[in-house]
Amino acid sequence: MEKKRPIGLIVAVVVGVALGLLGLLGGCTSIASLMTQDSLVEMQAQLGRGDPALAAQAEVTRRMIEVQAGFRVWMFLGEGANFLVSALLLVGAGLLAALKRSGGRLLIVVAAVAILVDGYRTALGVYVSWRSTSVMAEAFAAHAPAGGAAVAGFTQGATTVGLIIAVLWFAAKLVAYAAQIWAARDAEAKGLLG
Repeated sequence: MEKKRPIGLIVAVVVGVALGLLGLLGGCTSIASLMTQDSLVEMQAQLGRGDPALAAQAEVTRRMIEVQAGFRVWMFLGEGANFLVSALLLVGAGLLAALKRSGGRLLIVVAAVAILVDGYRTALGVYVSWRSTSVMAEAFAAHAPAGGAAVAGFTQGATTVGLIIAVLWFAAKLVAYAAQIWAARDAEAKGLLG
């Protein structure tokens, strides 16, 4: 006879699959972005030859990536950890859906580790973005004195909104991870996992 799955368990599985897939996709795109930054600078420098506006943009990009380069190893480590945790979230969610005790235990451990990994990635991302934005603001002010201050202000405002969204997303993920841990522990306590 099939064991009835409580709604909390179903939500934990769905959230685990969703966060796992989003994490894998985000990790792949972030790693690809980190790996192609130097090529982007070279391409923009070539395109900017002879055009002062494009040359100025290429210089801003070079300076921003220069700031990020100091954190590249730490960013790769965070994205690699995110990729691994995301894959394990998928495995844990699959095992939990099959009502395997190992799935519940794996999901509990991985969700706890994911909180640390996502906290690390969020903090590092906020810091690097803020540093990069200050480089942009300086460059706008230097290259376009008339409208540069307004553009710099808009850029800093947009970055602030983006950072607030990143922190809110992290908070939402904390709630999701906590719910997964609770649901997996609850299913184990009720003897649903074998």
